[in-house]
Amino acid sequence: MTDLYKQSGVDVEKGDKLVNWLQSSGTAIGGFAGLYPLTDISSYKSPALISCTDGVGTKILLALEHAGKNGPGCLQGLGQDLVAMVLNDMVVLGAKPLFFLDYYATGVLDDEQFKHVLTGIKSALEKADCKLMGGETAELPGLYEKGHFDLAGFGVGIVDQSDVLGPERVQSKDTLITVPSSGFHANGYSLLRSWRNSWGEEQKQAWDPKLLTPTKVYAGLYRHLTEQNGVHAISHITGGGIWGNLKRVLPQNSSVTISPEQIRTPQWMQDVIASGGASFAEAEKVFNMGIGLILVCNPAKADKLVELLVELGHEAYPVGNVELGSGEQQSIRWQS
Repeated sequence: MTDLYKQSGVDVEKGDKLVNWLQSSGTAIGGFAGLYPLTDISSYKSPALISCTDGVGTKILLALEHAGKNGPGCLQGLGQDLVAMVLNDMVVLGAKPLFFLDYYATGVLDDEQFKHVLTGIKSALEKADCKLMGGETAELPGLYEKGHFDLAGFGVGIVDQSDVLGPERVQSKDTLITVPSSGFHANGYSLLRSWRNSWGEEQKQAWDPKLLTPTKVYAGLYRHLTEQNGVHAISHITGGGIWGNLKRVLPQNSSVTISPEQIRTPQWMQDVIASGGASFAEAEKVFNMGIGLILVCNPAKADKLVELLVELGHEAYPVGNVELGSGEQQSIRWQS
């Protein structure tokens, strides 16, 4: 049957060998489904499971171009991108990550590509104290070009329902604190790649490595970003920009004042955006502008929270505040 399947371009034996490689590296996968025992939940009063899914998008195409010139090692960062884009969405609810599954689809399975991506996934999950439960590797000749692949990830976490962060906790005068990103993360790369077509080689050499910087994994912060430390809500700034994501964790009657001058967008990101002729107002609707998370917190605890984040290795700084009114329309004011 294997030889017959090979006639269509699918190599089952190669897939089996990669599963064996995963098992030999300490990953307990290979069955039809993964079993995660919920034995350590006695500390939760009303535990709830949380699920998230995401992908890496067209950042993969930029990484593949670099892999063609420099070898497949640069693909490892995509594994961290995948984990971060999924698990960081759990942070906004204050959830602890439990386990993760990946989906790797390609036209023709390439051992080296696969191993580098999965190594990146495993390394990022270790940082987040999250278990790789399994996944799916699919050869789809005709759907993907040879050498191309796509990634998707699925994560499950746990949180006590009484501790879930969100709009209902936000109060008037709350302070907005940013935690910087490592770059554009894995959003907006279709636009970035269109701008890149007009760059010279000097610009590509300067900016491409920065564009391939893996997304920061914030999932380990869940135990610190709690209401006890003054946090009321958290926004993961991904596609849709600052306001497009921040308003998702605010009450309907809220207005926000943010100073663009306080947003410490790295100079290289500013230069990339300028290369596309985009203004701050235009770019903010697409990119994170150098922000990974925005924390909505009790102003009386804001300074202590910033100190805590710095101790944990994250730069953090305030950028604005929240006001609650009687209306139902959310709004933002960019204050000079």
